[in-house]
Amino acid sequence: MDRLENRLDDARQHDREALKSYRQLAQQNPAAHLPSVASTLNNLGRMDQLQNRMGDARQYFEEALKIYRQLAQQNALRIYPTWPRP
Repeated sequence: MDRLENRLDDARQHDREALKSYRQLAQQNPAAHLPSVASTLNNLGRMDQLQNRMGDARQYFEEALKIYRQLAQQNALRIYPTWPRP
């Protein structure tokens, strides 16, 4: 179990570094990089969930969901431009 914990901690550190980079890139080009931000947040949430860090996991999942909803809304409006906007 310790080995798994160490691997998750290493993976979490790599994902946090990636998240920082993706956030910077998303400021310049949100359409290209927000999906990576959301995916990385989801990965971090899953790792916290596996280690029973439910409070942290929930924060990551909620932020990822917010981004996924934003992306879905934007894509829906491109595909169906006549849909009413909220």
